[in-house]
Amino acid sequence: MKRVITLCSVVMVLGIQGSPAALAVSSTKTDRNDTVTPFDLKRVSLALHPRAHLLVFHISTYERFNLSKKGSFVGFLDSVGGPRWDFGIEMDALGPPHPGFRNCRVVPRRLGGSVASFHLRVGAQSVRCRVPMSLIPRNKHIRWRVWSRKKPTCCHLHRHVVDMAPNSRGWYSLGG
Repeated sequence: MKRVITLCSVVMVLGIQGSPAALAVSSTKTDRNDTVTPFDLKRVSLALHPRAHLLVFHISTYERFNLSKKGSFVGFLDSVGGPRWDFGIEMDALGPPHPGFRNCRVVPRRLGGSVASFHLRVGAQSVRCRVPMSLIPRNKHIRWRVWSRKKPTCCHLHRHVVDMAPNSRGWYSLGG
């Protein structure tokens, strides 16, 4: 009887440790309903899934939005420390010649870095972008924030910002 209980205990412990969900680190934040636009951020989250080697941004809004014509979302990551962001994650829909193509681009702040594009999953009130962790070098912690912006998007991101999470110029933290 002792062997059966011990064996069941070992299987249960190993099953929990081996679960990818048990190893994932995530941070979810809620933003208040504070703008009068469909791009008013409601909830933003960043999750690190080591087993799948993915970093996942998930953004939801208070209202339905039209990504292709009205606006976009931008995530900022500070993954190696310092006062500024290291990578921008742009989530939008491209116009001609690729109408309706939903895009998630990883753009390094430092010149000389390459841009990588991935499919963006879009719902009526949310977007989800999955980025391979191999593109984001990191130390122990990742700081992050999200902006929503209206189009036209151009050279000066801050001129078109509709909402920010956090609402100040602060950062959220994702421990690792």
